Amino acid sequence: MSDRPNILYLYSDQHAAHALGCYGNKEVRTPNLDQLASQGARFENAFSQCAICAPSRMSIYTGCYPTTLDVRDNYCEYPDAFPPLVPQLRDAGYATAAFGKMHFNPGRRCAGFDLMRLTRGGHISLPDDDWRVWLIEQDPAYEKRWPYGHEPDFFDEHPEFEANRHLLRWDLPPEHYVDTWVANEAIEYLQSRQQDQPFFMWVGFTRPHDPYIPVAPYDNLYDPASLPLWPQPWGSFRHNTSSHEHLCRHRLEDFDHPYHPDYEGWLREALAAYYGQVSLIDACMGRVLASLDDLGLADNTVVLYGTDHGEFAGRYGLMGKFIAGNDSMIHVPMIWRVPGMSAGIRHAGLVENVDTFPTLFDLAGLPIPEQCQGRSLRPAIEGDSAYGKDAVYFRDMGSDGMRTAGWTWVRRVDGNEHELYDLEADPNQENNLYKLDPNHPKAAEMDRRMTAAMAGTATG
Repeated sequence: MSDRPNILYLYSDQHAAHALGCYGNKEVRTPNLDQLASQGARFENAFSQCAICAPSRMSIYTGCYPTTLDVRDNYCEYPDAFPPLVPQLRDAGYATAAFGKMHFNPGRRCAGFDLMRLTRGGHISLPDDDWRVWLIEQDPAYEKRWPYGHEPDFFDEHPEFEANRHLLRWDLPPEHYVDTWVANEAIEYLQSRQQDQPFFMWVGFTRPHDPYIPVAPYDNLYDPASLPLWPQPWGSFRHNTSSHEHLCRHRLEDFDHPYHPDYEGWLREALAAYYGQVSLIDACMGRVLASLDDLGLADNTVVLYGTDHGEFAGRYGLMGKFIAGNDSMIHVPMIWRVPGMSAGIRHAGLVENVDTFPTLFDLAGLPIPEQCQGRSLRPAIEGDSAYGKDAVYFRDMGSDGMRTAGWTWVRRVDGNEHELYDLEADPNQENNLYKLDPNHPKAAEMDRRMTAAMAGTATG
């Protein structure tokens, strides 16, 4: 019998910190995650390394920054030079399992897991998608009704999908929905696992990532007409990021016909559907946490909730992602519940997703692998309110950036249209000071500091 704690890593896709009850959102209903936060430590200033799925996940999986891994987009393949960290947990005696969406390339390249039950949630094809196989076993008619083909990508096959900006309706019954399946797989594993071996479970839910397709009863949980919207004019930062308009033109333009003649109506429906998906995954996670309790495992299980990146979720009157350096994209929830440690902690220091595995190794009583560029958050979880970083780092397809408590700096790889925001004076990042003054002294200072950090000669 091992004395190491079990580890349950609950993970969602595209969940902005501002779309969670315990982070101050009074509209969205997240009772299970709110309760988890009350039982442990909530990091109020946690940041993602990338506003795009695969690089963010690779960064967590290796403990390295995307700049070190040299990854920027969802088509990047796993870099051989930086081994994943899960195999080291297995070598230390952990039974390891992955459920749901992992999003590594190639699709099943998830080294270190004894068991993998994977899906991409119908968003983009995954070879031998386990949920799809299971779904067809439940009803063979699903093989022809499967809304997302293997190749080519569904986005390319269905132009109406973009026209509706990912707001769709799906007729799956709740018991067949993808994240219901993910929760069921995780619960079955907990119930059938080998009792004398500690486990590490990475449970990857596929939502609230678009397409916004919650199933009953979450498709009608929120009244679109009653949701408060971001004050108009919407998209007030659009001229700050014009070099990225080719990536998100329908988010930054006025959504004229043929896209959205009634844009406000669409926005309200999309936000209600996004919140529905947030509440749906909260309920799924609640079922997994309840199973921990029922099996008597909660007192020896470290539980972490995190996500790969954020989403606008109504901010600036927008939905979706991709805008580099905006807090909507990189400010993410991070909640830890550790047996024997303090409850109800609200930690304000800057931390990053890259800190995840160093913390897990530390809490498991294992040496932190040398390749990890993050650091353990154990002191903060134990209540050290002063613990944190001076800066966090991020990148996307066209930019690298650094954020401190008071400033955000975004450096375009093409050398044009860098961005500088004074977060104290301009918390919504609507006024790009670099555009007003390319010689702003703070821009030069931030750029030198970021360059040194990325070269490995300075730390956050």
